[in-house]
Amino acid sequence: MINIMYLVLTAMLALNVSAEILNAFNIVNSSIETSNTSITGKNNDTYAAFEQKMTEDAAKAGPFKQKAEQVKAASAEMYTFLDSLKERIVRESGGRDEFGELKSKDNLDAPTRVMENQKQGPLLEQKLTELRGKLLTYVEAKDKAKFEKSLPLHIEIGKAHGSHGPAKDWTSYHFNMVPTIAAVTILSKFQNDIKNSESLII
Repeated sequence: MINIMYLVLTAMLALNVSAEILNAFNIVNSSIETSNTSITGKNNDTYAAFEQKMTEDAAKAGPFKQKAEQVKAASAEMYTFLDSLKERIVRESGGRDEFGELKSKDNLDAPTRVMENQKQGPLLEQKLTELRGKLLTYVEAKDKAKFEKSLPLHIEIGKAHGSHGPAKDWTSYHFNMVPTIAAVTILSKFQNDIKNSESLII
């Protein structure tokens, strides 16, 4: 449902940047962040189950727990990097008010400056691609094809263009001249993909 809302808003964004659309992105971003907190709790329950199994049969559970901890660490590192990008864009756009709200939700320059001019977009694309590849190494060979299709973290390259004009690269497609709140929502969406992928793998 969250992904559908995100796609609808992105399509609307291409037509018009109104206050209503900016507020809608704010609502979707809050929903995604709530979902991320919920998935984190679910994943923590799974990690706790690994701890419990260790007390019952350490020899059997140990190798699985070790792999799960590696997945947790890799996912957490990427999640933190995305948080840092969100805050960097927010700072570039003018920061937050006393209520924690973005001062300039409609700022188009900050995402472009951070993600394109400062080359954080290509770095993010590389890191997300590497994380996806790493997560798939924990899948048994017989199941890999299925997981390659179902893993939520998926970086599409080659579809990032419209029917008119030259094709855009991944960074331009996601972050070129989009409002700050939209860029933050996109990054939250990738965090959601990471949490769901982590859940699926562990």
